[in-house]
Amino acid sequence: MKQDYIAATNGDIKIEVKCEVVNGHSYAATRTEKRLNHDKYKKAFTLIEVLVTLTIILILVGIMTGLGKYLKTSSSEDLTESAIQVVGLALEQYYSVHTAFPPQIDSKADWETELGSAITLVPPGTAPADAEFWQSSALFYYLDQTPASRQFLESLAAQMTTNKNASGVKLVIEIPTGGTKYDLVRIVDAWGRPLRYEYAVGDVFPQVISAGADGKFDTGDDLKNF
Repeated sequence: MKQDYIAATNGDIKIEVKCEVVNGHSYAATRTEKRLNHDKYKKAFTLIEVLVTLTIILILVGIMTGLGKYLKTSSSEDLTESAIQVVGLALEQYYSVHTAFPPQIDSKADWETELGSAITLVPPGTAPADAEFWQSSALFYYLDQTPASRQFLESLAAQMTTNKNASGVKLVIEIPTGGTKYDLVRIVDAWGRPLRYEYAVGDVFPQVISAGADGKFDTGDDLKNF
């Protein structure tokens, strides 16, 4: 018995022919085999891997972005709470000297009434009309006039006070009596918004409030000294 093999390949198909000679007679048998293209499947699997990896990266970016915002907000809250505590200490020192707390000033007119003198704003008309602006500005003015409380104001971080309006214009007030000029400095929170100062005669202690991250007073994220 004699056997011969003939094999041929065409792309992914392999054809094998087996020839046998038995007792003078010839026999032939064929076998067709389709081979898997591993390279093709390997490329498809790699594409899936890339898509999965990109999805994971996008998820991680989202998580890190949210975490970054949380940490930034948390840091701003800590800085603001620290400033409010400093203002509270300055108020205690002010009281120890004057046996009274600074008045709550809600407007330029209120301040003029308290001082018994007109106030000129330089440049004119450059200050906002909201009560918190004047409350914070007047609070700084009174605390700064008393050395015992001023030393606490000087310990505030630089970004927690400003004498500029939203347009970056430096604000000054002039009291005609004596021609005295003062930088109109106000105490702000870590988001750059003025602190609210609330005090009425008879209150045990003034309340100092930040509107918090949302910028709105009387909401759940307000920060207070008590």
